[in-house]
Amino acid sequence: VANLQREGVSSEMIYMTGDVMYDTTVYYASAAETYSSVMDTAQVKRGEYVLATVHRAENVDDPEKLAWVIDCLSGLSRSIPVVLPLHPRTRLAIGELPLELSESSNLKIVEPVGYFDMLVLEKNSKGIVTDSGGVQKEAFFHGVPCVTLRGETE
Repeated sequence: VANLQREGVSSEMIYMTGDVMYDTTVYYASAAETYSSVMDTAQVKRGEYVLATVHRAENVDDPEKLAWVIDCLSGLSRSIPVVLPLHPRTRLAIGELPLELSESSNLKIVEPVGYFDMLVLEKNSKGIVTDSGGVQKEAFFHGVPCVTLRGETE
């Protein structure tokens, strides 16, 4: 508001608004910690894993690119556990590739998770690798480093 006023914009034309996604994340973060058991399910400790999500067409529909992403996540998991809640579309595409996902016990493929579980996984991860604009934004809210698997993003 102050910046706009310094620029000469009339106060009657300025409206202070929030970010509903941020407000929701902050509002539900403590409840998520209370009700979620995803850390036990994924068998990881706070700050000692990377969260990964892959579901966008640009990564999933190209078999070579998907194989590369999964190979990279598998390689990363040799250094730190990687939790990968697997989107149904991604699971289907991976099923068509000649990949051996069980090779790495630290690539923890889990079923898709709900909002509370996702908040907990995001908030407690050491880092996030994602192609999701929403997860990318929530990583920022939680102060967690994020690598975005897209050529461009919102």
